[in-house]
Amino acid sequence: MTATTIRNDGAIEKTGMANGIHSEQRRRKRSLQHLLSLCLALCAGALTNSAWAVSVSLTAPSNSVVAAPATITLKATATPGAGRRILRVDFFQGTSRIGADTTAPYSITWSNMSRGTYILTATAIDSGGSIAVSNQVVIRVDTPPNVSLTSPANNAVFAPGANIALVAGAADADEFVTKVEFFSEGTLLGTQFLAPYNITWNNVPAGRYNLTARATDLVGLVTTSAPVTITVDAPPTVSITSPANNAFFVAPATVTVTATAADADGSVTQVRRRWGQCPQPPGPQPTA
Repeated sequence: MTATTIRNDGAIEKTGMANGIHSEQRRRKRSLQHLLSLCLALCAGALTNSAWAVSVSLTAPSNSVVAAPATITLKATATPGAGRRILRVDFFQGTSRIGADTTAPYSITWSNMSRGTYILTATAIDSGGSIAVSNQVVIRVDTPPNVSLTSPANNAVFAPGANIALVAGAADADEFVTKVEFFSEGTLLGTQFLAPYNITWNNVPAGRYNLTARATDLVGLVTTSAPVTITVDAPPTVSITSPANNAFFVAPATVTVTATAADADGSVTQVRRRWGQCPQPPGPQPTA
């Protein structure tokens, strides 16, 4: 065995067996470094190769505000890695799972959602054990406004050309009412942005109309009132044809009263007679 000597400058002079040992160590170190580089390259390729990756997307609902209590349908699409299949898609509200589906198309229905803001996601797991997480969707469940048409009264009748006042009451439990719109048969008659909510519908032609009021709140939720039906109609005409005006009869008398009645845009359903005692005219009265 050869000896190893230490120089004055601290360097080690390696000879014989010691030199062989160090050469082997260096060779093994280079081999290990090469193997590690190869592994890292393979892993990087696997991570960047989309054919090997599972993916999932939450396609419904979209970011939105809905009226409480709400029922929504959550839908997702999922793609497995190459040569694999999707085992299950789970749907979450925050960190709480609200449902799952094992068969495409993947969807669940979430009912009776109370007021609040919800963050929804979906996860997919494939047969290789890979898991993907979808995009987030934010849903706000809010109380819609309430509205009622307080005037005119239901089944009210007006003459043609009338100016009709429409009045509504509107409120919202957790937001502001931003506007109230008034409609006749779906046609907008006018809009009020501040209370009191009222408009005047001028010179209304003859016809039968269904009136509604629609309230919108600060987050865009809309409520339509119950309809109110009105009729704009020309009144019928009626005249007494017998007896003649200022006719005299001897008491006790039996008097036959005859009348004619007509309606320009409909039919007369009833004629009522009204009796009243008139004061005696001045001058001499007839005698029997």
